[in-house]
Amino acid sequence: MRIAYKHIMLLLQLMIFSFVSEAQVSDTLLLQQVEVIASSDQGHELVLIQRIDKAVLQAQSLNTVANLLQQNSGIFIKDYGPGSLATASFRGTTASHTKVLWNGVPVNAPNNGQVDFNRLPVFFVDEAQLARGAQSASRQGGLGGLVMLNNQSAFNQGFQIEMKQAVGSFNSYGTYADLSWSMKNLHLRSRIFRASSQNDFEYLNTAPIPARKMKQEQADFLDRGFLQEVHWQKGRSLISFISWSQWNDRNLPPIMTNIERGGNPEERQDDRFHRNVLSYKYFWPKASLELKSSYFAEYQHYFLRTTSNYGSYETVSQIDSKNDLHFWQQEINFTQALGANWQLITSNIISRQTAFSTSYENKKQRDQYALQIKMIYKNEKGHLLEFGAHQDDLDGKLMVLSPFAQFTANIPGFKRWRYSAGLSRNYNAPSLNDLYWYPGGNPDLLAEKALQSDFLLQYELKQENYSISVSAGLYASQIEDWIQWRPTAHRYWVPENISKVFARGAELFFKSDYKHGKLEHNLQINYAFTRTTDESPLAQIENTQGRQLIYIPMHQANATYRLDWNQWLFSYTVVFTGERNTSLNEHEFYGFALPAYTLHHLSLSRAWKNFSADFQLNNIFDKDYQAIRWRAMPGRNFAIALSYHFKTK
Repeated sequence: MRIAYKHIMLLLQLMIFSFVSEAQVSDTLLLQQVEVIASSDQGHELVLIQRIDKAVLQAQSLNTVANLLQQNSGIFIKDYGPGSLATASFRGTTASHTKVLWNGVPVNAPNNGQVDFNRLPVFFVDEAQLARGAQSASRQGGLGGLVMLNNQSAFNQGFQIEMKQAVGSFNSYGTYADLSWSMKNLHLRSRIFRASSQNDFEYLNTAPIPARKMKQEQADFLDRGFLQEVHWQKGRSLISFISWSQWNDRNLPPIMTNIERGGNPEERQDDRFHRNVLSYKYFWPKASLELKSSYFAEYQHYFLRTTSNYGSYETVSQIDSKNDLHFWQQEINFTQALGANWQLITSNIISRQTAFSTSYENKKQRDQYALQIKMIYKNEKGHLLEFGAHQDDLDGKLMVLSPFAQFTANIPGFKRWRYSAGLSRNYNAPSLNDLYWYPGGNPDLLAEKALQSDFLLQYELKQENYSISVSAGLYASQIEDWIQWRPTAHRYWVPENISKVFARGAELFFKSDYKHGKLEHNLQINYAFTRTTDESPLAQIENTQGRQLIYIPMHQANATYRLDWNQWLFSYTVVFTGERNTSLNEHEFYGFALPAYTLHHLSLSRAWKNFSADFQLNNIFDKDYQAIRWRAMPGRNFAIALSYHFKTK
């Protein structure tokens, strides 16, 4: 019955497509014009979609997406240190509640539902956007928000080459190359990088009393990646194939409390992934059809070996975990303009996740079918209404219906002011680790369900030489059946649906641009106030109700000033991270809270002819801090890069 339902819905959409194709035939259409009509996100960036400037992407091309988001958004990055894990906390939620889309396809790992942002190089990204509230509810699991990373085709650009060589503190090296050739109907682009570091910085170890300076050991890493793009357009058709392969090898240093335990500990993690997306788009004057097929493969190997403190170095404990993950997805997206003001968007997605893991008893598989229908209304007065819903079938079980709606309008009498209000319901399915980890997995877990609302005010002023954009918003999320891993009497942990989390807060974004002759000034500020508490009956019994959840700062802010003058570019960034709880107990012990910290970074670049030079100085004031308890972070450090650019048509 479920299978028949799926085929009926697919057939219905194809019938609509066929009807429209007969009614929309025209020989005078330009592909570039239709792409604007078919993009469902155009015009929404002024509301709850934040687009990171391409100038920022270019300036941070040698960094990871973790650094990019930490310095240019209100997202808190839970960073275990350079070369180690970095996850995102979006609007007071956990790492698995932040969904990351690469060219529209989710890249969250099937086994833990997370993304390591330190494995995502900005060098491979052409466009980065953040979606919140109702804008993120269109995807299962986006209870906090969406991070959307895209690659873009560019025709008629001729031959281009860019090469970068970087060197920095702690024996860090990076080599980057970008080769692109495009003509009228064909665009080929190859990008490759290699980044390595001994990562042997000096830090303050606060575990011993008194605290003392130490040098980090066994923390080197080596990352390599290759991205290949092929775009071909003919008439109304556009075919794209994008393939991303990456290899990451890391030694993981011991935490501060384990430094002096002796023995010969060994901890490392090796990751490999291959992501492939093939898409076909066909355009009409007022409609478009996209067929997309994706296949991802990922291999994870984690090894930990601890030994005795004596000369024999006998093994005390050992973990050798291997995960072989596969993801297939088939997608049909159809967009149709209905009159002058309305637009219909439908999506059908069929996906399969497969996991082979030494931590599971046997092979695990998950099948998902998703149907989404969305309507967009926009008129000449600037009123914008977007509403829709998605219904998912997970392993033959219908999940909760997830509707979403958002309304945006100008404030009467204040032409530069707009407001937006949104309401949505969404869910997040348990990860495969939650369900099948052995021992401890709980196959009876329910999906987490969230009811979300948000309200936003925005002011915009654009003049010939300057512009200002200010937005301030409030949000609230009620998340039922929040999954929490808890210890048991059997000496292992088990996930349970026991928490009822209330996440609420405020967000502020400010951006200004000013041009005077050859001088260009840019100032951008992000601030997030986040209050996230467990309001469940169990929290009341354990006396933890109303306390801020661990590793979620109440205050998070960053500000960047950029000055561009006659081929010179200067930027200064300040990042503030508030205090974070590491336990839900009262602060009766100093180790239960991590203090707030502020970091300062600057960069300077100069371009001339076909060359450019970049200099970055991070943590200018050599601040000792910990983003995660007992995890060392680097003090003052630098990076220098030389680049060669060549372009011809």
